[in-house]
Amino acid sequence: MKKIILTALAILIFNIGYAQHTPVYAVTTYELIFSSAQYNVFDSKSGNVLRFSPWFNLEESVNFDIGTTIGFTAGLSVKNIGIIHKLSDPSTVDPKFESTTIRKKFRSYNIGIPVSFKLGNLSQFFIYGGYEFEIPINFREKTYINGAKTKYESEWFSNKTPRYMQSLFLGLKFPYNIGVKARYYLTNFFANDCEDYVHDYPAIKYKDFEARVFYLSLTIDLFNKMDTRIHIPTPNSRNKRNREPQYYYN
Repeated sequence: MKKIILTALAILIFNIGYAQHTPVYAVTTYELIFSSAQYNVFDSKSGNVLRFSPWFNLEESVNFDIGTTIGFTAGLSVKNIGIIHKLSDPSTVDPKFESTTIRKKFRSYNIGIPVSFKLGNLSQFFIYGGYEFEIPINFREKTYINGAKTKYESEWFSNKTPRYMQSLFLGLKFPYNIGVKARYYLTNFFANDCEDYVHDYPAIKYKDFEARVFYLSLTIDLFNKMDTRIHIPTPNSRNKRNREPQYYYN
């Protein structure tokens, strides 16, 4: 299904480019992410903690504008996504230490390929939405017991995260190159086939830790190259230019 959607989008953009002058330009966007998750672990809903991620979330997108109200984008991104989970009932971990609070921080750096459709006044205010395919490349996990960090580990291409993640996003772009974006991950944050036990969470395996990440972010266009648009020449425009009379002077 993903291949069909991406192929159809590529064909549409290609045909539009040959139908008229299509402005093509690049935009570099930075995100400040506030994330949370839907959990299904320990039969608890109170372990959710808001996570702020200011570093490192960057996207480079190529924009194809059709007139002044409709456009498409495709790009490459690097995102720091993650979750924070606090054990709401410590006695389920160790009945001898009922006052112990365990907080887990999980983070994954992902490389993604986003595609989107945008609609509105493309130079002032517009809405956009799309799909992104992401590959986790670095996983990091921290454990805090009663506020003190006790464990820390980092893994490249870890078996604790899925081979790829999928997400849907919807955003608004305002004047002065700022905007907001909401994203929901269709894929569980942890690998569904990982048999390892979660550190400091006895009897819980990563495959049993259900966490669907969603976030709201502030977006800032750092380098918006709209003033250096590249107009794709079409066959009609080339033929028209060739038919124009040529004048020669001695």
